[in-house]
Amino acid sequence: MKIRLIISLFITLGILACASKPIHSVTIFVIEGRVYDRESNFPLNHVSVYFIDTGYDEVRSKKATPIEIGLSDSRGKIDLRFNYLWDRQKSAFYEPAIKTFDIVLSREAYETKKFHFKESELTTDRLAFLVNLEDVYLIRALK
Repeated sequence: MKIRLIISLFITLGILACASKPIHSVTIFVIEGRVYDRESNFPLNHVSVYFIDTGYDEVRSKKATPIEIGLSDSRGKIDLRFNYLWDRQKSAFYEPAIKTFDIVLSREAYETKKFHFKESELTTDRLAFLVNLEDVYLIRALK
């Protein structure tokens, strides 16, 4: 009886191990846009651009930790390439999470602006995903 139970346990663990496997992947993002002061329409330089995983990596997407990936230039232009390495378990028992992320723009003396994206809605050339922010207007923070 105990031997059957132990054998059944090992078979069950073997099936579970075969039904899920780790996936290690890199997703390439190209982030483009321009950042302006809302009141003056002047371009804003040194605006920090952050990436927040909300649905790629099983561990990091739960923590939602911002990763600084670059700054806007002197003309307010954002033109960044970001290679994001992430891990996930592929399993036959549950649906994979939807691949989502946030892009956050932040500069001292301005209100932070956050954008949410789904990978499935982005344009791709099969190598990289284009994240087009277009023109973004930041509002001065109240003092």
